[in-house]
Amino acid sequence: MNIAMTLLDAHLLGLGTHVPPHELPQDMVKLVAKRVLGERYSDFERLTKSFENAGINSRYSAVIVTTHGESRTRKSGEGYDP
Repeated sequence: MNIAMTLLDAHLLGLGTHVPPHELPQDMVKLVAKRVLGERYSDFERLTKSFENAGINSRYSAVIVTTHGESRTRKSGEGYDP
């Protein structure tokens, strides 16, 4: 069997979407990005304009992110408090 024939035989059996549980305000994302990436990129301040001009109010994360730039996964049984 050749590769082209295999690709033609592929079928989509299902599709799903999911929004990660932790909502982050855009200003917090900008602050954390600056703390995590700011020292690595000399022109980071110039790039932060994309955060301001994106028209996005919040983003979502699969991990809990603090303003200190730390992240951790939610422990089993830990409640969700947006």
